[in-house]
Amino acid sequence: DIPRDFWAAFREACHATFRDTHPSKNEVPWLVGEVFGLCPDWLGKDGAFDGTMNYALGSNLLGLAIQPSADGLPEELEAIGGEYSIKPMGVEEFAVNVQSYMMAYDRAGVAGEESITTTAHFTNMNLLGSHDTPRVLTIADGDGEAVRLAMSLMFTFPGAPMVFSGDEVGVDGGRDPAMRKGFPWHAQETWDMQTLEHVRNLSALRKDVEALRRGGFQRIEVNGAKSAYAFMRMLDVDENGIVKADGSAVVVVNADGADACDVNVTLPEKCTAARGVDIRYGSETQAASIQGDDSKTVRIDRVAQRSIAVVTLK
Repeated sequence: DIPRDFWAAFREACHATFRDTHPSKNEVPWLVGEVFGLCPDWLGKDGAFDGTMNYALGSNLLGLAIQPSADGLPEELEAIGGEYSIKPMGVEEFAVNVQSYMMAYDRAGVAGEESITTTAHFTNMNLLGSHDTPRVLTIADGDGEAVRLAMSLMFTFPGAPMVFSGDEVGVDGGRDPAMRKGFPWHAQETWDMQTLEHVRNLSALRKDVEALRRGGFQRIEVNGAKSAYAFMRMLDVDENGIVKADGSAVVVVNADGADACDVNVTLPEKCTAARGVDIRYGSETQAASIQGDDSKTVRIDRVAQRSIAVVTLK
């Protein structure tokens, strides 16, 4: 292995060279390393990389999305080995894992005053699979709905989403070399057009909603369905920790494979009142409204099964 000291020096040289040739602070170099598991010690001001390939998050996103088929699934799906394994889980286990993940990277600051964020959440490369894992469709046992739900989560969590070429059209494949098969350019009839359109829509959503690119992350209370998990992407938090509702986004996940759900989501205590809500992503019959005397309850109806709903606040 290449010593970590080399990568730290290489990273500093890249940043220094970039600063000399690109005076704009809106552009920064991005050095990403492939490190499995939770690895905040590789990041931060004195770290070796700006971000890592985020297997730690991906394993949890797939764990929530995957559901046992009629034939059943192994208790643990080994994607590559001990440090990237997929274990199907419910909402509460997922929530605990995400909280641990978030706390680990909260402590990893980003190097340099030119950085656009202060934690490594935003500079990690989010992924579900790569050239070193079986294809995500194979990991999901051929379940396209599970793949689309995991991608929905990946595009709405902090970090830079990466789709391994071919996953967006349903390329499958097990261990090396099967997972490294080429993109089926000349066999368009084999493409999973539903997943391709899904990825296109998620990309457009992330581009249109600034909070999904730059907003902070906080799990928020959701009532109405045990299969629901909700979080807020806060775009503006003042020096007193007060979240500005305007511009923030609320994401509700319905992990249930059978039924749509209606939920009430409670905004954080330290949050301004919401004046209104816009539906940005969801089913064709989605409905949303602001409720409660303090205007801090968001009602979202008909969140489709194994899907997400995204609303922005005013």
